[in-house]
Amino acid sequence: MSQRESCIESILRVYPNLDIQSAAFRVGGQYNDILIVNDSLLFRFPRFAEAFATLADETAILQAIHSKPPLLTPNPIYTHFDTEDFRNSFVGYQLIAGEAVNIYGLEARYDGSTCQRLADQLADFLKALHTLSTDQLPLKVVTHDAHAYWFDLYRRIREKLFPLMSFAGREQVTNHFEPYLADDQHFDYKPVLHHGDFGTGNILFDEATQRFTGVIDFGSVGLGDAAVDLSAVYGWRGRGETFARRMFRRYPELEAMLPRAQFYAGTFLLQEALFGAENNQPDLIESGLEPYI
Repeated sequence: MSQRESCIESILRVYPNLDIQSAAFRVGGQYNDILIVNDSLLFRFPRFAEAFATLADETAILQAIHSKPPLLTPNPIYTHFDTEDFRNSFVGYQLIAGEAVNIYGLEARYDGSTCQRLADQLADFLKALHTLSTDQLPLKVVTHDAHAYWFDLYRRIREKLFPLMSFAGREQVTNHFEPYLADDQHFDYKPVLHHGDFGTGNILFDEATQRFTGVIDFGSVGLGDAAVDLSAVYGWRGRGETFARRMFRRYPELEAMLPRAQFYAGTFLLQEALFGAENNQPDLIESGLEPYI
């Protein structure tokens, strides 16, 4: 049985009255497989046990926040979590109109007025998300030591990636991490509900109306630093800085978060390379380490 047929079988076992006229299977990133049903429904299937747990947590949060932020978010209407065999589990929701857009190219494509309007949209979305009361959300209460997290990441980078870097590359990484880790003010913030991967690929855009239509892929959603979401807009080496700064007009609190966002953005490629090193994916190591060799 093909993966496509297996996915269809899993859905119909739980929702036998769903009329599946067409189904297109594709791989959806590192954690899930995707089935597009009738060109209108998207079903996600966890690829391994850890992805199953993440998808279950994400689904509960999406159901709790549905309709609260000003842009559309996935609204799970078909759900099944099989604790005995995660491969039968899935989440399904209506496709959100729009196409993934390269937010780093917006300033070159549109005039300042259009870019400001688009930045206002994203700022309004993030502010609504970050200010949601978390008391009633299905969030696991976890004591998160941000300094320990980033120190451990730095340790693993030194251990697994430094041998592959040039002297200049190692020096660049050292100068990025050590001054930041030495300043306790960088870890003095109130955790909020954040998207966790708020960047190109996960923000949908309608070219005809020149407006954002929705935000997808909440696999990293949870409590954390709001600056993480800003960092994805700011981008590697500040390629989205002009657009990110436009967001300060509607969400002025973001400006004080910029130093943290710049630090996070500076780790993007290193995290990609580290994931490759720890999961035997040489292509990710190569692409992530390119600026450091």
